[in-house]
Amino acid sequence: MLKYWMLHVDYQQFLSHAVVSFNDSQLKRFSSFSNSIAKLSSLNLDPLADFLAPHYSSFGRPAIHQPEIFHSIILMLDQNYTSLTKWVKQLQSDSLFAVLIGCHPDDLPPLGSYYDFINRLWLCDNSMDRDKAKQLFKYPKDSKPKGKKPGKNKKLPNKHPEIVRKTKDFFMSGRSFNARFERLLQELFSLFAIVPSLELGLITNDNLTIAGDGTCVHTHSSSLGTKVCDCRENGIYHCKCDRHYSDFDAAYGWDSHLSTWFYGHTLYAYSTYDPITCTDLPLLFRFVSAKRHDSVTGIVALAELKEVSPFLNIKNI
Repeated sequence: MLKYWMLHVDYQQFLSHAVVSFNDSQLKRFSSFSNSIAKLSSLNLDPLADFLAPHYSSFGRPAIHQPEIFHSIILMLDQNYTSLTKWVKQLQSDSLFAVLIGCHPDDLPPLGSYYDFINRLWLCDNSMDRDKAKQLFKYPKDSKPKGKKPGKNKKLPNKHPEIVRKTKDFFMSGRSFNARFERLLQELFSLFAIVPSLELGLITNDNLTIAGDGTCVHTHSSSLGTKVCDCRENGIYHCKCDRHYSDFDAAYGWDSHLSTWFYGHTLYAYSTYDPITCTDLPLLFRFVSAKRHDSVTGIVALAELKEVSPFLNIKNI
């Protein structure tokens, strides 16, 4: 149940009142976070309340500190933290960080509230991921491709040429991938990044030219998986028993820049460059399998971009 929401004007007043009580040492340290403060104080999260309301229950215990958690995640990444657990501990030990996110040091959201907030933005049943995390996969789950490599700065050929036409026909018929887990995040990005950029004139929405490209994201998970059998204890060291994989969605793909196979994912993004303001800004992000060809992802991502940001007047791609 979404009930309590700190308005943006209240957050700005909260910061102003907190600064008044600071001593000289605290004021000096507070000013050292000027870049982070500028981001947080200029980001109006008021529209987020109506945006997220349908994803909360209409009864039960009210969810509190939701905009504060959003502020906290922004500040966490701005301070180069990647662990929520470590970040929550840092908030608890540093009253200044607590003030920056809009909370009193003795009234901070617990770690579980962060994960609950994130789960609402990721449109997937958590039980599915938990089941997959426990699932055993046949070894090898995905083998490194054999044969001649394409060479440096050369892409792999599309193994299924007709899939591009079929994908195009799929979207041209009016259908879409509404069930994708990141749809809410894409809509949120459009609301809080693209729309304000248009209002500020950072993006000129007149015969817009956009560009799409994929980036190789190498995972730290092992492509060999983790053995759960007792073959090693029985003297069998090269078994092919089913194994556990921590990154169960990872696959092998071709990194044309490094001229090597990589194990992980592909991050595909559409962006636009404005020659007047000289700004190069992203419009959409999409994680896909490392196996998928960019020609296919480009069409899928374009359809999703038109869906979440229908106001964009795209002329050239």
